[in-house]
Amino acid sequence: MEATTNQNWFEKNESTATLWSPIEELYNDRKEWTLKPDSYLDDDTSITKVAKDPAGLYSCSRSEVEQAIEQLTAQKNLESTMKAHGDWRAGQQSGRTRKIGAATQNLLCTIGNFLQTFSGIAEIVKSVDQQIGGLAYGTIMLLVSVAVNKQKHDDWREAVLKELSYAFPRLSTLQNVRPGKTLQLLIMDVFRLSIVFCRETVQYFAGSSLRRLLKSLSEKDLEKTTSDLRIKLSEIHKECEITMLQLLFKQQERIEELGKCIRKLDRTGRNTNDIVNGLEARAKDKSLLRLMERLQLETEDVDLEAIANQVEGILDVQFADQRHNHKAVCRMSSSILKQEPVFNTWYQQTKSGVLLIGGNNYFDHSDVELNWLSWASVWAARSLDGGGCPLVFFCQTTYNMNRRARCTFHQIVDSLIYQLAAMHPDGLQAQQKTISKARKSTAWNNVNRTVAFEARTRLLIELMASFVRGTIFTIIIDRLDRSCGGEDPNEDIDALQDSMSAILDLVRDDGTPKPLVKVLLAMDDVAARKLAKNFDWAKTSGLAIKVGWNQDLEDS
Repeated sequence: MEATTNQNWFEKNESTATLWSPIEELYNDRKEWTLKPDSYLDDDTSITKVAKDPAGLYSCSRSEVEQAIEQLTAQKNLESTMKAHGDWRAGQQSGRTRKIGAATQNLLCTIGNFLQTFSGIAEIVKSVDQQIGGLAYGTIMLLVSVAVNKQKHDDWREAVLKELSYAFPRLSTLQNVRPGKTLQLLIMDVFRLSIVFCRETVQYFAGSSLRRLLKSLSEKDLEKTTSDLRIKLSEIHKECEITMLQLLFKQQERIEELGKCIRKLDRTGRNTNDIVNGLEARAKDKSLLRLMERLQLETEDVDLEAIANQVEGILDVQFADQRHNHKAVCRMSSSILKQEPVFNTWYQQTKSGVLLIGGNNYFDHSDVELNWLSWASVWAARSLDGGGCPLVFFCQTTYNMNRRARCTFHQIVDSLIYQLAAMHPDGLQAQQKTISKARKSTAWNNVNRTVAFEARTRLLIELMASFVRGTIFTIIIDRLDRSCGGEDPNEDIDALQDSMSAILDLVRDDGTPKPLVKVLLAMDDVAARKLAKNFDWAKTSGLAIKVGWNQDLEDS
């Protein structure tokens, strides 16, 4: 396959006429030089047959020259073998024959190497002008034909050919160089000098010693051409190095500039992200504030961390007083919770269910409003922080709570709705529409407590459905027994049962798809026992009960 270049190094037009004119002079006199045998051939040489067809000779390609070298090498090998065999049969020594055959093979190999490296420059020129490319290959073809019939061995000229075969720049190097005018001129000079060198070598090899003497074609003529070629080839290598270094420098500049652009874009991107995140955060805060107003919640009602700290604080104070009076009184801890089988089963399970726990403090003070199981609510809420979706509500956040300060089940659900919305900011806009629609419904504001509670639990389920499938929702309601049902204290028990029924609706399997919801209810033992008795049937619907979980003395 012919060697090709990735780009044209030259153009032939009026502006490049001076660049091409020396080569064109050689091309124009090709026939005259080739058809004038006495210019390089003796009368008895057999090379004249090669030169009789200049048109065919100077239209050959690199592959044709390579093929000719292979054929002539094989032919000379055969002739050398037959000659040696004849000498042997005649009883003559064949050493000289073998030496001549080996020398011819070495010379053809050297010319082949010269052709291979010179073709890099030749193909560049040929890509612009096929005829001038053919001039180069035709001259080498003639050199090959003369070389195999040369009259004497000449180590110096073979050495020059071998040297030049290593001096030419490789085509792969030239393909990656974008040439300037200096490099273009050098390439054309080397191309021209190579043809001149081949012609002079043809004349030297073909002529006899006497003819060379008469023509005054001495080694000095070849030495001058060879010297010029060496100089030009050296300059080409230097120019290629300079060009490549300039290219590398430009590439380095481009890389540095690109790096600056990337860093600038990165800073711009970060600034843009900060702006977008800031806008999204403000939009979320604004939406949550609007939702808080619709649900009639106060800021202090939704700061769950602060509420948990507040509850834990009053628990510490209350039960520290107990321990002051009796140091052996137990304090709730995570180890106690995990050792309780019913609680641990609920905590570890991955299915919907409600756990009702109830117990009494060790000291049965009538004025004590707090319950030691509230520590379980605080611990459970904090252990779930950052995992799943914990929804927490503390019904008792102060030491003493009068009736007016008590919350209603409506307020509990409203807080849970807000917490759900805050956990899902991407769907907040859609959720607000759902919430607004539910709050305007007849069922939401129905005087029938059961109907109103069911409307709220349905909304909770609908909001949970907007989360990723498989999300676990854990609802912790501490001291549900401290919520109230209305102005009449006697309504508290009925309201507590209605609240419990609504909570069970969250986990009860009624044949419709529901999210995975786990509920923890911590309250006083008396209230827990009443609910356990009234909802004993719900044990088959996901209700687990642990009553009588009283505060005892520590084991001594």
